[in-house]
Amino acid sequence: MDAFEAIHNLKDTTWERVMSVNTTVPMRLMRATLTTGGMLEQKSGRIMNVASEAGISGAAAGIAYTASKHAVIGMTKNAAFRYRHDGIRCNAICPGGVATIRPAI
Repeated sequence: MDAFEAIHNLKDTTWERVMSVNTTVPMRLMRATLTTGGMLEQKSGRIMNVASEAGISGAAAGIAYTASKHAVIGMTKNAAFRYRHDGIRCNAICPGGVATIRPAI
């Protein structure tokens, strides 16, 4: 998603796109699930986010992707702590590298 770009080569548009897709969208989905989805009202639920090994190690991907996955892990930990007494569990999986065909961006 960020072509493994180092920070010195990173364009603002790439940063904003990666952060929007990988961080803002999961945040909005978590918020909607908690409120509109009824988890808070029901005091029950599970949230599962997809982060990445890059969010843990910080060395395997480009700067924008790595930062966005660190953010997903942070959001997940924050929500897990905040809603632990409301019967809501929040976890993130952090898969390693996956062989995919990457379209040119």
